[in-house]
Amino acid sequence: EAAELVSTVKGPVVMCGDMNIFSGVKELDTLIKKTGLELPKDLPLTYPAHKPKKSLDIFLTRGIKEKISVRTINTTISDHLPIVLKF
Repeated sequence: EAAELVSTVKGPVVMCGDMNIFSGVKELDTLIKKTGLELPKDLPLTYPAHKPKKSLDIFLTRGIKEKISVRTINTTISDHLPIVLKF
């Protein structure tokens, strides 16, 4: 469903969220292939917030020409670290 929705968008796209990809980013391969979305080069670890070991909170982009950076905010207000995309 997400791939169908993203594929209808003309122009730049930023898709983000808790992807629950416990087996790693390879779980996003089909979505990436169908949409042309790209992962940032350096995915920060976001889960669990107190001692992050997994990248579950993901930004995928398409058509962004500016340099993209992704970082987390160090806080434990949630079980996931907040993530910030900058371009």
